[in-house]
Amino acid sequence: MSTDSKPVLRSCKQMDDTNISVEEAKQIGETNVLPSVQKWIEEAEGTIADATTVIQGEGRCFKWPFPNLCKRYKLSRKAKKLEGDVSNAVSEAKFEKFCYRPRPEMSLPPSARDYEAMWSRTSMLDAVKEALKNPDICMVGVYGMGGVGKTTLAKELAWQAEKEGLFATVVMATITSAPNMRGIQGQLADGLGLKLASESEEGRAAELRKRILTEKSILVILDDLWSELDLTQVGVPYGDQHKGCKLVLTGRDRNVLHRMGTQTDFPLGVLSQGESWSLFESMAGDVVRHSRVEAIAVKVLKCCSGLPLLIVTVAKALRKKEDVRIWKNALTRLEVFNSEDFHKTVFERLKFSYECLESEELRSLFLLIGSFENGFNNDDGSLNAEDLVLSCWALGLYKNVRSLEEARNRHYTLVKELMDSSLLLDSEINSVRMHDLVRDMAKSIASTTCPTYVVETFTDTNEWPNKDQLQKIHHIILPEYRIKELPENMECPNLKLFFLQFCWFPNLSVRDNFFSRMPELKVLHLNIGYPNFMDLLFLHLLGNWKTFDR
Repeated sequence: MSTDSKPVLRSCKQMDDTNISVEEAKQIGETNVLPSVQKWIEEAEGTIADATTVIQGEGRCFKWPFPNLCKRYKLSRKAKKLEGDVSNAVSEAKFEKFCYRPRPEMSLPPSARDYEAMWSRTSMLDAVKEALKNPDICMVGVYGMGGVGKTTLAKELAWQAEKEGLFATVVMATITSAPNMRGIQGQLADGLGLKLASESEEGRAAELRKRILTEKSILVILDDLWSELDLTQVGVPYGDQHKGCKLVLTGRDRNVLHRMGTQTDFPLGVLSQGESWSLFESMAGDVVRHSRVEAIAVKVLKCCSGLPLLIVTVAKALRKKEDVRIWKNALTRLEVFNSEDFHKTVFERLKFSYECLESEELRSLFLLIGSFENGFNNDDGSLNAEDLVLSCWALGLYKNVRSLEEARNRHYTLVKELMDSSLLLDSEINSVRMHDLVRDMAKSIASTTCPTYVVETFTDTNEWPNKDQLQKIHHIILPEYRIKELPENMECPNLKLFFLQFCWFPNLSVRDNFFSRMPELKVLHLNIGYPNFMDLLFLHLLGNWKTFDR
């Protein structure tokens, strides 16, 4: 019996073809050989080596003049078995795919992501991770105003979830205000080490869905959602489709997250004073504690309004700068509204949040709140919600409202929507609070749509806008104003609201014709004299006076 070398040759050819396919896959980035392919190559190499040894040994058994018949018989039986093994190896070498792209890991350390383990962020991360461990929760939301650190938190969550083994796989995609479906699918595919072959979005979604379904446990983070996103169109199965897939969504508007289906949401606020200083010092260096710099550094930090984005940007720009003149220059620039270098990015994002508000009522209420600044103040710096309701109703801000009760219900509904949009801070029902940076943005927009003249609290001056300015002003707001007399002949053709919170001169008189040249005036709030004596008068939209008993 002799061994046929043809199966061995076929196996060798198959081995060569497989190795060529593997090398081709590696050249396009699929550097990891599939375990099944690697196992076949190793077993095939062993089988070919054994068969080659048998063939060579069989030839030596015929050596003249004394052939070894016994050894030839044994080799022939072994050859028969190897012939079958080689044939099986050839038949099994039918692979659709030879290699795969390695899945990138969330390997950047916290320092490289500008992340600081501050108390508020650590507690938030722990709460989010606990929610993800709940088997009844598949989608978690994190919301907050622009620049508050949602993206940094999302990246830290991804890193911790992978490092701690909470999920077998963690992938993340950034959505932005102008979502690109193919781009989103590509980001998720890259995180999975998947090369999408389809051209259509539907085909890519099917590939992505099929790949995610192979993961026993996977965390998908979608960062910076501005509007609803159809997860089916993206290709992300969750809930009943895939119990092992959980999602974390971040965005500015809580309502968007609710419409996406989040089961629990976490508000991310600005940093406390202590946390702000800790972050600022870690980014700027020990120079902030130098005697000449520290006092200015505190003022610089205050201008950052507790927003991590601004704190990190400013601190890096001033890092290890020991010249006190550089710090003074930075402070001057930061104190100027809408500083080109430091505020532009945040202001543009905040402005887009305003533009995304769904109704004119919401936009008008937001601008009015921003205009007041210090008006209607409570002790904590918030606005008195009830006084705000009366002003909004008298101004005609709420459409199709027939009574004060309806106006009040409409008002609180809109205030809640602004809170969910992160344009108002969460507060008690009887007060309204706005972040300083958001208020600056509101004032910037209002300056062109409904110009307002506001003076700082306790200002002791009799300066008023000039004639040209009075022609354009829509609101005049004088909180805690130390005014001795009102000017004569104030011509304000566009003035709709005149607000005097409290005057420290009880003998201040209002002339009979003071409001005669204010034809559009609808709201008049006068508090003249001591705080216990207040007249709150509102002009009805049709021009009739109404007095509300407070």
